[in-house]
Amino acid sequence: MDRRIYGYVRISTPKQNIDRQVRNIKKIYPDAIIIVITSFMDYLDDAMRFNVFRYISKPIDKDRLFRNMQDAVTAYNNRSSTLYVKCGSDYKLINQHDIIMVEASLKQTIIYTTNGNFRTYQSFSEIKEKLAHNYFYQCHRSFVINLNYVVSHNSHNIYLNSNLSADVAARKYSDFKEHYAAYVNSHV
Repeated sequence: MDRRIYGYVRISTPKQNIDRQVRNIKKIYPDAIIIVITSFMDYLDDAMRFNVFRYISKPIDKDRLFRNMQDAVTAYNNRSSTLYVKCGSDYKLINQHDIIMVEASLKQTIIYTTNGNFRTYQSFSEIKEKLAHNYFYQCHRSFVINLNYVVSHNSHNIYLNSNLSADVAARKYSDFKEHYAAYVNSHV
């Protein structure tokens, strides 16, 4: 079922809190594409932290607004909630929300889900490119994880549901912590 929800965040006074507004939207609609329109530029950093699609300052240029709206619709339509993956001689439809982790292993890619594991000869980078949601994070050249399933982490590993773990590259650990904290804050 296609459920498209359109809306906007109105920030009419500098005292309003964009964090709270965007967090509430993302909590209910995690895949929402949000465009913030305001005359308060002080909120730009906060908006970017929550993966706001566009931040448009007032006064509004009508052409720019419509261009950004079209970009948002295009981005929304390009998102797919399922992967179509060739596993041996079969093809599987895998719901992206069910993916816990993707791993490059020798010449195969293993997709770990809440419904079992799927092995494919499709390249890791091809599968990674199809993961359209902001809750996926590449923590290592061989691993992409779903932030929804993180249980704990340290500087070497990220532990996930179903007793899975993924290596984290030393150079990516700080970025992972920031990305994960922003993700958690936007879903509280």
